[in-house]
Amino acid sequence: MKTSDRELLKGYYWNHDALRMDVARVETIIKKFSAYSVDDWKKLSAWYQYHEFCLHNHHHGEDTYFFPIMKSRTPEFKTLIDGLEHEHVELGKLIGKMHAHFSNLANGEKISSTDFETTARSYNELILSHLAKEEKVVEDCIGKLLVEDVRKVEEDYRKTMPRAQMSKLLPWMVGAMDDKDREFFFGMVPFFVKWIYNWSAKPKYEKMLGAI
Repeated sequence: MKTSDRELLKGYYWNHDALRMDVARVETIIKKFSAYSVDDWKKLSAWYQYHEFCLHNHHHGEDTYFFPIMKSRTPEFKTLIDGLEHEHVELGKLIGKMHAHFSNLANGEKISSTDFETTARSYNELILSHLAKEEKVVEDCIGKLLVEDVRKVEEDYRKTMPRAQMSKLLPWMVGAMDDKDREFFFGMVPFFVKWIYNWSAKPKYEKMLGAI
């Protein structure tokens, strides 16, 4: 099901769509590895750190807002989602390796394309596999919650996010939306959010992506 066809947890799925787009960007970096200069790797390292920031904030949203209500209302969700925790641990290790590769290349150190590709492919495969498993668990449990409860959690998440954090995450998430969802999103948020996106967040984000 497309995110634009969903009624609940759209933000959760927008984040997953954005992560899948980042996986595709890592694949591009793998293919273009030998063409990048040290200056290019400095820009790519900055992009990867941004990706880490987005991933960290997505996990924070899950653990602080969305998963607690699902665990409290559907006991089987806790068992199933906790069964995936070892993948978060493995993902953390791969994030560390990826961060080191990007940082070392940005500092002019030599890393073989094979070593980079091995780590990057393991990283991509784990993210895609984990997202698919997690979504299956969420899909099986979300129908057992009251719609108004889920919408309340989504609203709380939006309202409590600091403006600086929202501004930084905005282009990453909006960039993964289709036209229908983009119109829906900007129709429900304050005008200043769209202003920040168009005049500041989006241009900076597109400039950063230009390095890839």
